[in-house]
Formats: sequence, structure tokens, C-alpha cells
Amino acid sequence: MSPYLILCPGIHDPQLTQDFLASLELSSPWTEKVLIFPAQDYPAYSAIHILEFLQRHIGLVKTPIVLISFSAGVVGAIAAAWGWQLLG
Repeated sequence: MSPYLILCPGIHDPQLTQDFLASLELSSPWTEKVLIFPAQDYPAYSAIHILEFLQRHIGLVKTPIVLISFSAGVVGAIAAAWGWQLLG
């Protein structure tokens, strides 16, 4: 099972996250499994919101994930990764 790529942006212009994603030049299988946490709608540092986002969009906690985070998103991503691991 290939992992999901989760981007947890910080408090910055969302276009910077889009530019970063475009620069990765992901191959086809990866492009279907990329999720960007909506930091414009929820606090970027909120592990609870990130974890709920993961559960809502991925569902199975046994699904592997790769987190890339920036700035305030690092705080939330670290705690959410810990929570994801504890859940399954």
C-alpha cells in the first residue's frame, strides 16, 4: 500500500504551498494521494484538526502517510503523526 503525501502548510500564502507541490513533479501514482491540510480554514498548528482531516479523507488509520510541513504546520503535524500512530 503506497502512502498518502500530506502537506501541512504554515501561516503563509496558500500559493507558496501550491508552488512547492508543483516543484516536486510527482509521478502519476503519487498525484492521486496528495492531500493539503486547509490551514486557511483551521489553525495550522492544531493537531486535533489535522488528525480529524486525516480521518475524514483517508479513513483507515493503518494507511501509511508521509507528512511534509512548514512553519506552524510542523507543530500540528508532529502531534498529528503521533496521534495517527497511536490510533493504528
